[in-house]
Amino acid sequence: MKGSAVDWLRLARIEHAFMVAIAIVISEALTAKYMGIFFYPFSLAAIFPALGPFFITAAAFMLNDYFGYETDLANRRLDRPIVAKKIVRGDALRASVFLFALGLLLALFVNIYCFAIALLFTFLSATYDNYLKKKPLLGNAYIAGSMAVSFIYGNFAVSGELQGIIALFVAISFLAGMGRELIITLRDVRGDRKIGARTLPMIIGGKATLILSSAFFGLSILLSWLPINGNYFSPYAALIAMNNLLLAYCIYRLMDRPSEKSFKAARDLSLLALLIGLLAFATLAI
Repeated sequence: MKGSAVDWLRLARIEHAFMVAIAIVISEALTAKYMGIFFYPFSLAAIFPALGPFFITAAAFMLNDYFGYETDLANRRLDRPIVAKKIVRGDALRASVFLFALGLLLALFVNIYCFAIALLFTFLSATYDNYLKKKPLLGNAYIAGSMAVSFIYGNFAVSGELQGIIALFVAISFLAGMGRELIITLRDVRGDRKIGARTLPMIIGGKATLILSSAFFGLSILLSWLPINGNYFSPYAALIAMNNLLLAYCIYRLMDRPSEKSFKAARDLSLLALLIGLLAFATLAI
């Protein structure tokens, strides 16, 4: 197969796969804590359930670049290994199928609930570029839900009943993810139009999409303060304040100076905000 290890890791967006795995372990720890079950996050029992979604997430991004080749080419995304001809497009498809199969097999060994979640996510991944991506909000909701569903998966790896604290984090993560995805959609309008996609900015315009993105970020910020139970000096509060400031800055920068540079900065900063939010959630499991 053509391409260096770095190229393949970039194709798989490996940082997202790690974030999904971390979110699952955090969810397992939170679920165990609220159920009064001993949990060691660095044990094989804790890490094994996260392996399937880790590989499935990597496979989904590979498949996304395979199907999204025309869009990325139109957008001149030379940071994408297939467009830059560092990885053969057919090799990306074969690697994706292999990782999907491996991920599903590993999820099957966790329990039937986790396997069903993994199977559903795999199905949605396969339909994303050819259907979901071309529909207003549906494609955005799928991507935003990919992080949120990690908490549900982690919960069901430990318990057959969804815990309230996990449901709250699912909502927070989904709302922040929707805000970020709408920003990315704005950036990709030119390429999406060439492949016949009908994304939200094409329907309601860029300004209205920015306002909606800001609303999703704002709701995420409001909900993120619910778990602290009045303790405003906890590690959770400090980290979630950093998360909120980054999201608020994304909103300000995009509203003040919407541009290609601003979209890229908001995409990167919002990803950092999501990572800090994960760390905040992790403090509640201690």
